Amino acid sequence: MKKILFLILYNIIAVLLILAAIELSVRIFSNDIVTQGTDKNLLQENTYGITPSLKANSEGYVFGKKVEVNENGFLKNSCVLRKKKRKKVLFFGDSVTMGVGVDSDSSFAARLQQYYADSLEIDNLSLIGYNVNDYSRIVQGLSQQNKLRPYDEVVFFFCINDNVLCQRANAKVEESCGSMIKDFFISHSYLYVWRAKSVGDASATYYHYDKKYYYDDAALDNLDLRLSQIKSNLQCKVQVIALPCEYQMRENYYEQNTPQDVLRIFTKKYHFSFHDCKAFAAQTKGDKKDLFLYADGIHFSNAGHRAFSSYLIDNKLLIQ
Repeated sequence: MKKILFLILYNIIAVLLILAAIELSVRIFSNDIVTQGTDKNLLQENTYGITPSLKANSEGYVFGKKVEVNENGFLKNSCVLRKKKRKKVLFFGDSVTMGVGVDSDSSFAARLQQYYADSLEIDNLSLIGYNVNDYSRIVQGLSQQNKLRPYDEVVFFFCINDNVLCQRANAKVEESCGSMIKDFFISHSYLYVWRAKSVGDASATYYHYDKKYYYDDAALDNLDLRLSQIKSNLQCKVQVIALPCEYQMRENYYEQNTPQDVLRIFTKKYHFSFHDCKAFAAQTKGDKKDLFLYADGIHFSNAGHRAFSSYLIDNKLLIQ
């Protein structure tokens, strides 16, 4: 019996050592891999109904990169604004506009603030997991608190997965042991992320999954409702900028009536300015996959944030 237990323990240790060696190898030879996960101390639950927000004066790690939040609950960067009158712009977005996976000063939002330091003050309310339902609740909450008046423009950076029907749970759900283990590996293991993202074409899978909501009547009714709620609570200029995903930037991609085309129709109904960034692919040289994080069809890499901020500046998409 002791011999059997010894063999079992020996094999377990051997497997763990092999996995540790592979993990180390992946970290050494694939340094472009970014672990995932969000520190919960960055979040303030149920700030706007069931929608969370960034917690004021907090700091933590998101996708392995340090994130700091200022006293007003906006994402912080190192750009120092000199005291002078400048136009104020409010950014809404999800994890892409938040800039997960890159240093805080490298996100396109931070780069825009640095470029327009003398003329614009940009507040970034973006948070991982946000979607059109959250944008509507936040706008309504800020309007009720009379916090939208200072802004000359509100910009929604809309990713294809922002048009969803799913609602957040109203109450906290106890995490299962399995989900806690998965969260640990997503946040700490390069090997896990490499294995999860290197099988199949994740970018295409995500695109085709998210695209269905643009042809679903219930989802489109919800989109219409949320945009109407946003419209009713905003008096300043509103702009919606539709971001492309990696799958849509491939050379062989062609599709009529894209999700962005559908979004354009709904934003036009409420007289929002709308810009489809499909030209971003044509104006960007080199391998388009380099614009995104490793095996990630949504989140920009450092190169992607740099190129996208240049695209926005060159096309003069922000209020001047």
